[in-house]
Amino acid sequence: MLLDAKLGYSIVMKEDWSYWLGAGFSRTRFEYDISDLNRGVVTSAYPGGVGVVSGKYREYEKTTSIPYLGSGFDMHLDRFSGSLSFGWSPVARVESEDTFIPYGTVYETEDSGAAYMAGIQAAFRLTGHVTLGFSFDYTKVNTDGERKEYSGGTFVRSGVATCALPDFLHSITGLFVAPPG
Repeated sequence: MLLDAKLGYSIVMKEDWSYWLGAGFSRTRFEYDISDLNRGVVTSAYPGGVGVVSGKYREYEKTTSIPYLGSGFDMHLDRFSGSLSFGWSPVARVESEDTFIPYGTVYETEDSGAAYMAGIQAAFRLTGHVTLGFSFDYTKVNTDGERKEYSGGTFVRSGVATCALPDFLHSITGLFVAPPG
């Protein structure tokens, strides 16, 4: 799931371009399950023997919430429009839960830190109802926090968790058709 909502106010407006400042909120949620796997490596992070594990083995959920401040530049020239935007958050938050089902082991992590965002969009109107466009959005999140381990529902230990999430790149390219009207 991806949600990104923003509000902005144009502080400079010219005939073909504008510069704006604003605020927004971005939220991503990833979930996945691992089932029926063939294990070949054993480490202390992933206990258990080598071999085939039948059925559901692991569940993972991660939610990233980023309230942010942003700025951007928008331009409109005849049939072309484009925008460039930047965002920053000192209060990004990442929560995750990693469950290893056969062992009853759960790792919960709550992190906070900073996020940096950049985006570029462009569109070219081919006809009155057909537009060719693209959008690229980049997000980088760096956080620190606490990781807790539970086994069989009982608290085992906690420690410091440092997380530099993989860079997130979201892009859309397409031919968009608007109905006449």
